[in-house]
Amino acid sequence: GRIIDTNPLDSWLFVGSEGTLGITCEATLKVFKKGSVKYLMFAFDSLDEGTEALQQLYELKPYFISFLEDGLVRLLNKMGGHLKDKPLTVTLAINGTDQELEIMESNIKKICAGAFRYPDEEAEHEWENRYKTGLSFKRLGPSLFAQEIRIPVKYLSSTLEELGELLKDYQWGAESLAGDNSTVVLSILVLADERLKSQYMRQFSFVLPISKIAYRNHGTVFGMGMHNAAHMSTIHGFGLDIMRYIKDSMDPRNIINPSKTLEAVFPKPVLSIFMIMMRFVPQVVMFGLELMSYLPIRLIRFGTGLLRLRID
Repeated sequence: GRIIDTNPLDSWLFVGSEGTLGITCEATLKVFKKGSVKYLMFAFDSLDEGTEALQQLYELKPYFISFLEDGLVRLLNKMGGHLKDKPLTVTLAINGTDQELEIMESNIKKICAGAFRYPDEEAEHEWENRYKTGLSFKRLGPSLFAQEIRIPVKYLSSTLEELGELLKDYQWGAESLAGDNSTVVLSILVLADERLKSQYMRQFSFVLPISKIAYRNHGTVFGMGMHNAAHMSTIHGFGLDIMRYIKDSMDPRNIINPSKTLEAVFPKPVLSIFMIMMRFVPQVVMFGLELMSYLPIRLIRFGTGLLRLRID
């Protein structure tokens, strides 16, 4: 129950810790004078052309970059959008003085010279709705299944091509956000209906092959969760032991968001078998989950404990 004050360096311990180290009750932010902002949006005729442009745009360090691939564009258009059906649609926000904006826009136009440029008001509309994009077509599903991966931007084209082959029988799309070190985070969205349990389990099993696509393209999974717990050691390596040491030091009684992230270590072979069963014999998995609902919780905890997976 201690309340501590942190400096900017110590604060990074808590950023992204998902509540496992403490609860932020007050934050002091540094405020900068707001400069001019301009929004631009371009549609590219090919993935390779768009990927090459993105690599160059990253070097300019704009304020914001995201993109939509053609599957997501088609789904958005079904919901009343009017975007061009192009392989890659890139949105940028740039900020600074008027002179800095002029120079930045000139450089961006050179990089995107072969792409279609949307009117400024459409680019601004896309910016204003950037947080609504991924869920705006949920009614088509009526629900969504999603997996997030992080890859170097130069492997974007090959990653999207592999995803397209894997998910060719489904309606899907990918939205993105530029990351640091020339990486991009992809949220893969697949229209799904959780009420159709057998079908939904088959779709959810794509968590495994999507993660393999990320690794083949020198990336990794991004979002954590029980189904991604097996990737923790791959992502962090020796750093995972350090994270556990910090957790034990700051929360020795394990009361802050217990059994989250650091403690959920599901063996990869078991995870792979489970996902394969979900894909090919979902009825067996459904029967097993139904059976578990009748078992005493202590027995379930004992069994998961043997697999080094702790459940609270």
